[in-house]
Amino acid sequence: MVIDSNEELIKHELIHSFSSDLIRFYYGTDLIGNEIGAAAKNVIGIAAGMLEGADLSSLKGALMARGTSEIVRLIVAMGGNANTVCKYRI
Repeated sequence: MVIDSNEELIKHELIHSFSSDLIRFYYGTDLIGNEIGAAAKNVIGIAAGMLEGADLSSLKGALMARGTSEIVRLIVAMGGNANTVCKYRI
């Protein structure tokens, strides 16, 4: 999981407070990208569930590839960093 904030002290305190042997948190460096990515992944998840329900699970790979690319485009358009989602341009 990623924790991000404009307030570095709060970010570090939260990560220290919530981290355990069962879950690892990472420091975010792109607040806009993390916020948009966190919301947009849910849309992709719903679409994947719809494909599964329609017995079209073979299309989930295409959904993931295209969906990731569109999330990158949205993040960049809103002022975030493309590398937050994908290190390589799709």
